[in-house]
Amino acid sequence: MSIISTSILSANFANLKDEIKRIKNTDMIHIDVMDGIFVPNLTFGQVIVKTTRNILTDLNLKILSDVHLMIVNPHNHIKEFYGLGADIITFHYEAYRNIEKCIDVIKDIKNFGIKAGLAINPETFLPKEELKTLLTEGKPDILLIMGVHPGYSGQKFIDEVFKKIKNIKKAVDECNSDKNLDIKIAVDGGVKFWNVDKIIENGADIIVMGSEIFEGDPGKNIIKLKNKFCKK
Repeated sequence: MSIISTSILSANFANLKDEIKRIKNTDMIHIDVMDGIFVPNLTFGQVIVKTTRNILTDLNLKILSDVHLMIVNPHNHIKEFYGLGADIITFHYEAYRNIEKCIDVIKDIKNFGIKAGLAINPETFLPKEELKTLLTEGKPDILLIMGVHPGYSGQKFIDEVFKKIKNIKKAVDECNSDKNLDIKIAVDGGVKFWNVDKIIENGADIIVMGSEIFEGDPGKNIIKLKNKFCKK
């Protein structure tokens, strides 16, 4: 099943309601929260998360909001972003670099009755057994593989990540089968129409795309992207 997560980083925030109307056929809205510490740049904060939720409610759109926390100490902000309407909260392994702590944070998120995502940077390598421990004990709903270094815009997708997606896909499939889980693999950063086929072929279940969706007709671009899943 195709799952498209549209990043609103490229949206026109002066007309956010109209921009969301243009992507009403997406499955998720991806909201990047950067603090200028964990990553160099600053982006959205609480106001945009709350505004997005209010717009989705006003338009009666059943679209999940995935709040991607690229911040230090994300565990301190789970309750706040849940209260602002996040359906999914994704944080980075690199915020802790400790498997047990990551497992605890995943469980904290899921205790609010929402989905939990765990992001991994391109340079991060987890031995297979450590990764499987993280997955089977934490049970994240989404494992987000970054195709670029987070926090810098305009980067090209890192070629080595194709192999990383493929290898992690094998580990995730084993965990899903052995433990009756349903962990999805998402890929974010540098995803374009010219490379998305290869990303899907290597195991992505969720595609996060922003700039190319908002170029031209976003609704048609989302359909084009979903059709690529159907061919696989």
